Amino acid sequence: MEPALLNHPNNSRQIAFQDLAFQLMSWFVKSNDIYTAVGMCLRRTGEISKAGRAYVFLFRDGGLIMDNAYEWCAEGVMPEKENLQGLETSMFPWWMARLRAGEHIHITSVADLPDEASAEKAILEPQGIKSLLVLPFNIQGELGGYIGFDNVQDTGAWHDRDFQLLRMSADILGNAFERDKANRELIKAKEAAERAAKSKAEFADYVAHELRSPLTTIVSIVEGLGQMELGDGQKEYVDLIHEAADALSSVINQTLDFSRAQAGRMQLEHLSFDIAEVIRKRLDMYRDAAVKKGIELSMTVDSRIPSPVTGDPHRLGQVFGNLIGNALKFTGSGSITVDAALDFAENDTMTIRFRVSDTGAGIAEEAIPLLFERFSQESASVSRTYGGSGLGLAICKFLVELMGGTIGVESTVGEGTVFTFTAQFGNGSVEGGMDV
Repeated sequence: MEPALLNHPNNSRQIAFQDLAFQLMSWFVKSNDIYTAVGMCLRRTGEISKAGRAYVFLFRDGGLIMDNAYEWCAEGVMPEKENLQGLETSMFPWWMARLRAGEHIHITSVADLPDEASAEKAILEPQGIKSLLVLPFNIQGELGGYIGFDNVQDTGAWHDRDFQLLRMSADILGNAFERDKANRELIKAKEAAERAAKSKAEFADYVAHELRSPLTTIVSIVEGLGQMELGDGQKEYVDLIHEAADALSSVINQTLDFSRAQAGRMQLEHLSFDIAEVIRKRLDMYRDAAVKKGIELSMTVDSRIPSPVTGDPHRLGQVFGNLIGNALKFTGSGSITVDAALDFAENDTMTIRFRVSDTGAGIAEEAIPLLFERFSQESASVSRTYGGSGLGLAICKFLVELMGGTIGVESTVGEGTVFTFTAQFGNGSVEGGMDV
């Protein structure tokens, strides 16, 4: 809401201008509507100064063009804003030289302008301007525009004591335009970044889908070959092809998930399921590979966790799959354990804390801050030795946050790693529950 009209018992212009300067700072700090704030500034300044017209000109195209962007007119004074658009600054050398030097322009009588200001005189006199005051302001360190006040009824001089306060008003105005310009540039940059991110995500989505179809055919053929009677050498080749196809399928699925996440197209389902069953089935997927490496897989589930809970069993299982798969990849011997404990419960919601711990190689301390960044792995040698897209943990972080939780890691090189994450669930069953 606009502040009440100034009431100055002593009718002092200086006191009025002082109060106005403070009001300007308040308007431009609190308001996101610069058009309204500038309009209030011009009207109040024009009324206090008894000007016939108050206005703001803004420069564009590197200072080559200026436009009358804002205007206030006293009662009975004709507006000129529409007639003062797209003016070439080169037409007014006398005027521009002073503004570029940071000087105010104080013309007590337009009729008495010197010959070198003939161009300025030619544009001011048809507007009926008798005298004026113009003060420049900077935007981002460069001349950005000026605020001006015209007398159209008679000539007159501004008091020297007014200049400092009006100078302050011009600076406040410049700061407001600077903030507005920065906000608009930020919005443009954000929109451009969002368009670029969307294009990248759509491209990744397209490529992943195009790869998935032939890969599905390859996997089907390999599985068919595996059921035939093959020699030892042939069976070994078929197994290698199957392992390579599984690895490629994992990369494609992670790329699809990441592109969906980037595009904001990944959503959670709301289903009934059993936490222990999700963990058990994910461990079973890696049971054979663990037996081959001599690694023990185990789990513990807090008895206080109810069954069923409501949430997204597929996305929770996906997080476990990534973390258990990583643990198995980097563990040569020992064990991998998954724990689930009730962290917090209130009414029909709860937070569960999960831990996936291993006795593997561990992670260097300096690599931990980068683990959840996309395409990040501990080192290039890790990628060459173990493979992977570097997207798994980034996807885990996104899914965990989507489930209302956080994820972190503690690790000691040579001793093992513990990934801990939380997620929120509902208590009880919902219609349309599913087995996992």
